[in-house]
Amino acid sequence: MAPAIRKGFPPVEPLHDFDWSKTEPLKLRPFKPKFFLTMALETTNVSKLIQIDKNFFSRLALREEIIATHPNTSVRANDAVKPAVNELYKFLVRTYLPTRFPTMFRLCTTSSTLVNLVSGTLYPLSPSPSVTATLKTIGRLVDEDFMLLLPAPDGDGYSLQGYVACFSSGFALDKIFGAKLRDIHEEVPMYREKLQASMEKWLERLEPGRYVCRANWTITMHGQLRNELGENQLYTDDCNDDFEIDDIDISKVSRIACFSHLAFSYPFTPQPLQSTDSVLSQTHLRTELQHLHRLPCSRAVVFSYKTYLYPLTDIKAESNGEALASAIEGLSLGNVPEIARYKRATVWGKSLTQWLRSEEG
Repeated sequence: MAPAIRKGFPPVEPLHDFDWSKTEPLKLRPFKPKFFLTMALETTNVSKLIQIDKNFFSRLALREEIIATHPNTSVRANDAVKPAVNELYKFLVRTYLPTRFPTMFRLCTTSSTLVNLVSGTLYPLSPSPSVTATLKTIGRLVDEDFMLLLPAPDGDGYSLQGYVACFSSGFALDKIFGAKLRDIHEEVPMYREKLQASMEKWLERLEPGRYVCRANWTITMHGQLRNELGENQLYTDDCNDDFEIDDIDISKVSRIACFSHLAFSYPFTPQPLQSTDSVLSQTHLRTELQHLHRLPCSRAVVFSYKTYLYPLTDIKAESNGEALASAIEGLSLGNVPEIARYKRATVWGKSLTQWLRSEEG
């Protein structure tokens, strides 16, 4: 059965010889010497919307566990977003995946399913009557998280009306469900002053068929893919640059790791952190490869992202230690110096930059 051509979507380029088991994760290094709060959007194409690499199936297993154990925070939807969720699902299952990755996915007419040729998993070609069930299937289908934005009920801006998000960090998504985009970013320093108006105007002008991407970065003191509390919750507001790595409340980091039950590797075995070396071994560069596009029929805006974690020991080993150290210092040198405190660089910045520039590790 040939993949369907979905009206309003651009053509998807096939990867005929794709081998997921030999495909390394993307190496994203979006840090720069100075941080500037901008939209930083780059034009991309529909074919790059979904990324698959050698970690794909271990990550799907982790997503399955998260959806099962955190059903109320990993998936939410209003009835108004159902047409958009169904449209996205049909595009992924009937068109995108069997076209882009024909060595991994195939449409089966006899069972009316999409077959994962590696795992044997079957996905129905039609969405569930339940919008949350459809979102859960999307969450188990690929390693991207999805948030769907619709015009706010009062017509003022866009609001979050549905999501499947397994690897969220820093946002308690059930608390911001239904919130306007501007309110979701309320705690981001200078967002209202520097980004709100341009972002809302840009969303209004976004047309179907246009795809854009961006990558963000932060430092996380643990190896967790999911952390609803957010890195900021590990520290008190009175932390400052006199802080040392040895001052990290190791027991607190361990408690969050055990509570979340979600580790960088899978399956997860909680390991208490005992020393400075163990803190450094758990410290990662966290990046998200984010995509934005508008669905052609429902006209919902889809914000999707794939999360990557890179041990800082790897960053240093590839001779990027100085570049990252400069970027950490540069958080306070751009157009929003307060971003350094928001990202808690005032907590770990001094110690990590010293280590990144040292001969250790």
